[in-house]
Amino acid sequence: MNIGARGTVINESVIYLSYHNIDLAYALQLSTLLLRYYRNVWLDRFEIDLSEDWSAKIREARSRATGVIVVVSDDYLRSPYCRAEFEYFQARALPVTAVIPRDFSTEMIADFNFSDWIDFRRWFDDPSDLSVENLLSQIPQSEAVGKTGERLDYLRAFITDKELALAKIPTSWASLRSSDAQDGAEIRPRMYEPSMIMNWDFIGEKSGTSAPVENLLAWSRAEPHFVIRGGVGSGKTTFARLLALQQAHAAMRDENQAAPIWLDLAQWDENQRSLEAFIDTRWSLLSYWQHWLERQQALIILDNWNDFARSYPAKAAEWSVWIDANARQRFIVVSGLESALRLNLPAIRVVGMSGARAQKFVGSWLSLDQQSSFRGLQKQKKALLDDCQLDSLSLGVELLSADRALAFNQWQSNPMPSLIALRGGQAPGAIPGLDDSQLLTGLQRLAWSMMLQESHRFLTRESALSQSIDPRVIDRALDLGLLEESGRHLRFHCELFQRHLAAEGLEHDGLNKYLTRPEFDAGRGRIPRKWDELTLVLVDGLAEDNRLGVIDQIAETDPFLAAMCLRRHPVLFSQIQESLIAKLVQLCAQNPAAQNAFRDAIAGLPGAGETAELLIAQLGHFNNSQQLWLWKEVRALPLDL
Repeated sequence: MNIGARGTVINESVIYLSYHNIDLAYALQLSTLLLRYYRNVWLDRFEIDLSEDWSAKIREARSRATGVIVVVSDDYLRSPYCRAEFEYFQARALPVTAVIPRDFSTEMIADFNFSDWIDFRRWFDDPSDLSVENLLSQIPQSEAVGKTGERLDYLRAFITDKELALAKIPTSWASLRSSDAQDGAEIRPRMYEPSMIMNWDFIGEKSGTSAPVENLLAWSRAEPHFVIRGGVGSGKTTFARLLALQQAHAAMRDENQAAPIWLDLAQWDENQRSLEAFIDTRWSLLSYWQHWLERQQALIILDNWNDFARSYPAKAAEWSVWIDANARQRFIVVSGLESALRLNLPAIRVVGMSGARAQKFVGSWLSLDQQSSFRGLQKQKKALLDDCQLDSLSLGVELLSADRALAFNQWQSNPMPSLIALRGGQAPGAIPGLDDSQLLTGLQRLAWSMMLQESHRFLTRESALSQSIDPRVIDRALDLGLLEESGRHLRFHCELFQRHLAAEGLEHDGLNKYLTRPEFDAGRGRIPRKWDELTLVLVDGLAEDNRLGVIDQIAETDPFLAAMCLRRHPVLFSQIQESLIAKLVQLCAQNPAAQNAFRDAIAGLPGAGETAELLIAQLGHFNNSQQLWLWKEVRALPLDL
């Protein structure tokens, strides 16, 4: 192609943006800049819908390209995928402009022949830098680029935000490493698996009935208002992000499609006056949003509903009324399995991770040999995978894809040091003077600080900075995807990471300081406490010879929590069975509210026959009404009478 002078309009010009996945943020910024100046730049993240054939669309765009911009970095120069893409353009004799977003070494640059070089390192920090003039002069304007407006700007910013969030999930890092290590013909594989929204196991709950649902995308199109439910680490927020990203692409292509808006209720501040004021602060890219909603439909995603409803029940009730009053709009509410205020809406529940599902999931990233090793890891950590499905699974994938021995040796006790080392070796922009051990110490302190807060998953950036040993810890953790920043709030990317880190603080202070007698609710049974999960993680990490003594110590104060520990370590049950059953019965016999929790506490324990004998032996210690209750519990056990 003959590159024209600045201002020349060439209708058919298509500038292909080539980049390494680790430079995705730079590629998104660069593409947004060029589109704003009517340059017909093609970036896969803006152009390819989640339901489309990613590889086919990339091949088609490469064949139409009339010019190329390469985001040059060490990762790009080393990647066989990126090299193959560059060689394809070179074979077509297309002009290739190199844009430099960050420092890189020149050792491998001799293998790449660029038609022009533009140093963009200053522009990413200072948008007024004159390098943008140099870049625009190399690329012709195009009539094919639609006029940018508030709606398009908003949608591109939305896609950018969600793409970057998804790019930092653990499986994305695993895919990033394994993709460059393999020799294949496909260029730039996806960093996450979008087919999850069309090929996963869900249970749909509607009008009092439940039924399996495989295609979440189809459900979301059929149900204008619904709740995504799931336990910690089940992937409910990831699924919501994929749905939102899918909708943003649809809205870019069709003005009649609903534009997505993501409202993270964790950012609610107790000084917030109203729902409308909160939306104003979060939907800043679209002015006059109330008038906008009167004319157009939106897909509104409310994240972290359960934490919000627990902290602000009155405001949650207002949101519920607001949802009912806006029947024309679409809503997705992201909630845990239980919350302080259950919405009267259809729900879809993320199904627990099965062995077959886990194996199919990791098949996208691991070799056959690695998948075999992963099955062994699954068997060793079955309880943890059951409790924290996607978080644990993706962490296991990440470590296995890098080093199987590392996964077996370190992931079982504490995955964080090895995880930080792995990501630190991949992410650009290491901070001088901040090593992995300092980062780990800083994150442990931050995780513990969050657990001490009323809302134990979030901290404002100001609070985090004031409590941090080194402010650089926060920026580095954000780079590595260990922390997320949403508005003024920081949180760990997933609760599993936070629990492993915070459990260190629990061990340091001593478990007895935080153990208290259990409390009960007549309807819900034992009231969960934020220390429960930390205790489970702490017990999991203990040596075998210490674990029984600690569980016995826990049983003195809270036998229900001790039973939760034993369900994860059933081999220890026979050694503590008699004393634990006696403590549970004694506590519940004196407290009718606790009796509602008793059956669930013993249901998951092994040895139903032995448990029945121990319960019968307790009958003589209680009065008639208590004996009747206890006999009913014996009858409820799964016994072969």
